[in-house]
Amino acid sequence: MSAQITIGSKVRSYDFAHSKDCFVEGEVINIEFFQGCDHYAILISKRVWDGKEDISMVSDLVYPPVNGTPGFFGSEKTNFVELI
Repeated sequence: MSAQITIGSKVRSYDFAHSKDCFVEGEVINIEFFQGCDHYAILISKRVWDGKEDISMVSDLVYPPVNGTPGFFGSEKTNFVELI
């Protein structure tokens, strides 16, 4: 069983399931309900795009869905955020 992601967790959130070259890292500052499901509110401390570090979004927030949320077509569950 993997550790649960909670407020205060340091995480990496991948932009695409098929690629490890695009992600953000940061701290979960809240878990918010909108658009029909829970989302992590992550304060970005690092962003990597296409394998290269990009400072353009540092200190911004991103809101990926909480792991285990059904995907757009309902067949797969999201699992794009991991503890670091």
